[in-house]
Amino acid sequence: MIEVIKFQSIEYVIRNIDFVFGSRTIGIKKLNSVLMNENGGYVSDEARAIDENIFYFVEERHLFLNEKSLVSKIIAQL
Repeated sequence: MIEVIKFQSIEYVIRNIDFVFGSRTIGIKKLNSVLMNENGGYVSDEARAIDENIFYFVEERHLFLNEKSLVSKIIAQL
């Protein structure tokens, strides 16, 4: 199921998918890039909280794959 999360007044798509070890939230790389500063730290406490709830980040186009394909793509990259 595709959902939206808002950070710094911009909406980003996320998706909850089921793995064999449970349901996890997947975000897009564009969101990940705004959560972190150039030194690799979080830009805010809100950014840290968002990041801690996202299991993995993918390219936005991959977020819309069918669940089986998305799970396979993520598992292959872990």
